[in-house]
Amino acid sequence: MMQTCRIYSLHCRFTLLAILLISFVIGQGNSELPVRKKLTTSDFKGVPDESVDYLANTNPVVSLTLYGATNCPENGKIKLKVETKISLGGKTWMKVSKIKKPELLNALLSHEQGHYDLGEIFSIDLKRTLSAICFDKKRYSIQVDSLYKLMFARYDTLQRRYDTETGYMRNNEVQNKWKQKIAIMLKDIQ
Repeated sequence: MMQTCRIYSLHCRFTLLAILLISFVIGQGNSELPVRKKLTTSDFKGVPDESVDYLANTNPVVSLTLYGATNCPENGKIKLKVETKISLGGKTWMKVSKIKKPELLNALLSHEQGHYDLGEIFSIDLKRTLSAICFDKKRYSIQVDSLYKLMFARYDTLQRRYDTETGYMRNNEVQNKWKQKIAIMLKDIQ
């Protein structure tokens, strides 16, 4: 039995459109943590949008699967078995032909990696948070959706702040500070 809950969009003006798909599946699942991925130009397979002035669009997809439950000590409550997975969606593109200098390509990939890594942090945090909570047996779907929206809003704000503070990758000093900050966040969450 599969229920599709909602599709959420996150758009950071310059570089990121994330479509986050939540699907609830009762049955078998996989409990591995997301694998660390380093973006390369070959990851940007989508068709570039020539109507915009930015050079790349990263579209990470975070899938959430609920695949079982155990009873909690509180009567009428369950603890869910949760899996999250991050991948790149079909709307991930880069205008490679407009990038003439290797330094620009490296800076662009580094900036895009930051967006992807923030998506990965969201994925791991979502899994941990939902796995730790005892939900009402009859209302867990609504409760999960509500908590998801709260967490998504926090990460959406973080993504936007990343773009704003780095000047959409143009401020090298701040970009490097964010790179360090994201590395620490990844280390702390794993």
